[in-house]
Amino acid sequence: MQLIRSLIQSPLKRITLKLDNQIGLPDESSLKYLIFAHGRSGSSTLVKIANLHPKIMLCHEPFNRRKLDLRALKYKNITNRIEKTIATIDDIEEGFNIINQKYNGFKHVIGQLKQDIEPHILTGRNYKVIFLQRRNLLQMVISSLIARKMQKWGGGAERWRKKFKQHQFKPFDIELIQKRIQGISEKIKKYKQLLKDNNIDFYNVYYEDLYGPDVSEEKKLQIINEIFEFWGVGKLKNLKYIKQAKELLDPGKYKLNSEETYKQIPNYKEIEEQCGSDETGWLFNGLDTQQPTKPIFNSSKNTYTDTSLIKPIKKYAFVFVCQEGPLEIEALFLAASLKRFLKCDYELIAAIPRPESIFGKPSEITLNLLKEMGVEIGYIYNDIVAKNPNIDFKKHRVWLMTNKLFAIKLANKLATSADKIIFLDSDMLLHKKFTGDICFSIPFNARLVPMGATMWFDGKWDQFFQLAGATMPPLRIKRTKNNDNQPSCNYIPPSFNAGFIGLHNNLVNEFSAEWIKCFNKIISQDLIDNTYFLEEITWGITMHKMQMPYNILNIDYPNLPFFHYAPKSKLKNNNKMINLMQSILKEYPSIKKIINNNHNWQFLLY
Repeated sequence: MQLIRSLIQSPLKRITLKLDNQIGLPDESSLKYLIFAHGRSGSSTLVKIANLHPKIMLCHEPFNRRKLDLRALKYKNITNRIEKTIATIDDIEEGFNIINQKYNGFKHVIGQLKQDIEPHILTGRNYKVIFLQRRNLLQMVISSLIARKMQKWGGGAERWRKKFKQHQFKPFDIELIQKRIQGISEKIKKYKQLLKDNNIDFYNVYYEDLYGPDVSEEKKLQIINEIFEFWGVGKLKNLKYIKQAKELLDPGKYKLNSEETYKQIPNYKEIEEQCGSDETGWLFNGLDTQQPTKPIFNSSKNTYTDTSLIKPIKKYAFVFVCQEGPLEIEALFLAASLKRFLKCDYELIAAIPRPESIFGKPSEITLNLLKEMGVEIGYIYNDIVAKNPNIDFKKHRVWLMTNKLFAIKLANKLATSADKIIFLDSDMLLHKKFTGDICFSIPFNARLVPMGATMWFDGKWDQFFQLAGATMPPLRIKRTKNNDNQPSCNYIPPSFNAGFIGLHNNLVNEFSAEWIKCFNKIISQDLIDNTYFLEEITWGITMHKMQMPYNILNIDYPNLPFFHYAPKSKLKNNNKMINLMQSILKEYPSIKKIINNNHNWQFLLY
């Protein structure tokens, strides 16, 4: 069989022949698998990967150039070359009948058909649609313009770069770039709404998660297998094909553009300044590549007071602890709320503490639900706890609370492409859309420590700072509390609650090393009777020692819509949050199995 280069390309030509000759089309030949994508989203590579699966046979862009284009393929009673103009819905249906003789799915790129008939590609058929997109639409548009100017749209990175070096670029039209970004953004929204309105089962996949240089090989393969699971064909199991999938996901071999190529555009700085945004992306990840990535603390240019001088965070990593017992339930509700309302570029990470002899092990139901929600699971070994096995941890919970620091270190290890790590106490809910906030451009974010956590430390602050090798700042903050109708107050140096911590990813290693030193020195001196809040105030002392710019955070601020239900009575009296949690139970009914074993949560079942 003669196969054209546009359908089956090296190194997968041999593989596709093998599939074609040995097994042919899977039993059910109706078209049911569709990759629907916009241009420059890596869809051609995804087709090659999908065709590695023995139950998948996708046709590559049969409606390209507004024609039914199945060149060099022989069908029963069909000529060797078919090139039929697609002008009506009937033409599309005729095309489907022809494609169906050889394939059980295909790929379509937005804009390959006229606007009035293109929606018919999606409707009226029992598809399971992979909607492939790029988060960074600016890079997508620039990649498209580069390809058009070079008259080259694919191939390996080596051949692309070779031809790229032979091409001299003129300045790109800023207005054209802006119009194209707006246009593809509107089309993505339009087709997503079309899918929802027609109850078509679809799965969002993003270019950056499949081909990003900072995404682990394991994470990429996980997404590929999630696609196959969504299609209902099972994971890719053949080791040979897994190896070839890894090769196709290697950005060094197949990622065509980079900062190096973008800088060959004469007006790239103007493009970045006028076309870059948080919503549609930046050419250089929102950073001036001439500046160091570590925040400049003593710079007159970057005082963190004028938000026009700083770049917003591009990607967040949210991490929380998931521990055997009630914390499992809290972690599941938190993860589900984050998945529902986060509308930014993010990763979710659950930190499972060890040793198991102290922390136990979450149930398989919990671990499977977290995976279903797209949460990456990692394990932390709390050596602070492990080195003190004789401590009564129920009485001295401060030791267990040190899991937070190790969770942040885990996020730093797993989410290498994230700019900001945010640690959340598990007893929190995100209850409104969160797209990001300029305040997280400041290196350290946290809430003030509550009044109850300060009353034990009167007269001790100087000693704490001296033990940590830090200078106590002159600033004092008033903390107040009404106790038995008698107002009380305290004046403390800025000190923070550790239930919500934001930390720049590139500062985590240095911060964690200093924090551990600080914590060990202070707790070893036995200066106070109640050590419960000692873990928390150590965050502030470490921050002061490192002279980090900080932001006093209010998580109830409209742009940070988190609800912290400690104590649980705060939750039981909030109908809005109860309704949210009950809707999560409908979405993930398996959580009820865990709740059934915990009477403190059974109020949600009624």
